[in-house]
Parts: sequence; C-alpha cells; structure tokens
Amino acid sequence: MNLDTWYNVCMVATTSGSNTTVTFYINGVRQQVQLNNTGSFLDSQTVSNGAISTGTPFRMGSYGSQYWRGYMDNLRVSNINRYSGASYSVATSPFTSDANTQLLLICDGPNGSTTFTDSSGFARKIGRA
Repeated sequence: MNLDTWYNVCMVATTSGSNTTVTFYINGVRQQVQLNNTGSFLDSQTVSNGAISTGTPFRMGSYGSQYWRGYMDNLRVSNINRYSGASYSVATSPFTSDANTQLLLICDGPNGSTTFTDSSGFARKIGRA
C-alpha cells in the first residue's frame, strides 16, 4: 500500500459449522492471504471457531503493539456476506444502512475526533481503546 492513498478494504468472514473462512479484498480485488505467518498464501483461509476469541471485543486498528496510523471512512459491519468471488465493484458513494447493517461509521467528524456515531439502526456506542 502506498502512503497518502485511499484504499477500499473488505474482510468477509463466513461461518460454516465449526469453521470460519476469511477472505480479504483491496480495491475490490480478492487478495492472497496467509494467517499467523504460517502456511501458504491462498484466496481465503479457514480457521476453527475454537481459535477465535469470543472474550475480546470487536477491534480494528491494532494488533498487539501495532497501531493503525491513518484515516478510516465508511466502515460497515454486516451480518451477511456482501461480496464474493474474485472481485466486486467498489462503492462510489457513502454506504447506507439496511436490515443487515450491524454498524455503520461514516466518519465525517473533525480530524482527531474520538467521537464516532453509529448510523445503523442500532446506534451503538463506539469507544476508543
């Protein structure tokens, strides 16, 4: 990824039985991924649901001691898979809430703000870790 460039990033997680398959897209194109720096790079990776911590809240922007340094906009979390296959057409307008939207952050506030408004029907309280 290049500095000072906006990207459309998408993660699709599909649960089937005791496994979850994860697929990543950048700018609408499926990426080859590897999990935990082991194994082969594949179009998607499948892990046992037992390997996923249910005691940790949903978190974006940090992994261990590594933190995101940049801007995010138009973050949508859904309870359905919105994308599949090798590619999809990237949205050219802000997301809108629908029956499957669990969280929607448009991020139109001032730079450096720590207040986030959930524009989904749930109006969840969003905190900064």
